[in-house]
Amino acid sequence: MGPKVHTIDETVFDIITEASTYWVGNLMADGNIYTGKTGNPRISLTVAARDWQHLFKFRKFLNCSNQISLKTSKLNGRTWIQYTLRFISKSIADRLIELGVTPRKSLTARVIGLENNRHFWRGVLDGDGYIKNKDGLETE
Repeated sequence: MGPKVHTIDETVFDIITEASTYWVGNLMADGNIYTGKTGNPRISLTVAARDWQHLFKFRKFLNCSNQISLKTSKLNGRTWIQYTLRFISKSIADRLIELGVTPRKSLTARVIGLENNRHFWRGVLDGDGYIKNKDGLETE
């Protein structure tokens, strides 16, 4: 018996819609594109434990059958509980890269074509949770 095959709609980011731009923004904030040794890009979205239901909405948007996984990590003696949805899709990874969500995005991400799209920025804010004004003060 071979590996389990999951389903996903690889066209969900092909057309700019309110939903697709929201999820591009959310992936810009909390997502990851990683290409391992196999060369197949793995895309993941990881959220805090309190936001785990958000991943069900993302999975539904993708028409994805992958499971949502528990992820724990330790930092400075504290345990963080998170949830993540991971899937492999070269076509989705390529489209996200076209829109500025890149591998190692903390160093390379830039908004491409969605600079004035309010749904994109709503997704970014839902992911990061706050913005800073030009004086450096945080607002939620």
